[in-house]
Amino acid sequence: MPARLDGKGTLGPALASPFGTAGRLDMVAEELDGLVGHLSRQRKDPAALNAFATVTILRTLGKPRKLAEDRKVHDYRLDLGAEGQVLLNGLDLSALGQLMKRPQ
Repeated sequence: MPARLDGKGTLGPALASPFGTAGRLDMVAEELDGLVGHLSRQRKDPAALNAFATVTILRTLGKPRKLAEDRKVHDYRLDLGAEGQVLLNGLDLSALGQLMKRPQ
């Protein structure tokens, strides 16, 4: 089964945010383990290596859960504050916003 990401939430404009938006997203990622395995076999490709690192970090930050038929998912809650605060499952990632500051 291919990896997939489903989510729902509400975002709205927030001019003070480096992202230009604020709100909350609840997301569920499925089959991240399989995707990590696939990308790890493609390590000679620089794009795959970057994707491998990103997906591995994403998987680590998720809350694992099992569904029927031994399907594994990872749950995420992303909160984007109006002033640039970023929380992923309660973990403060606000420094990412500083890296993405939009030019004034």
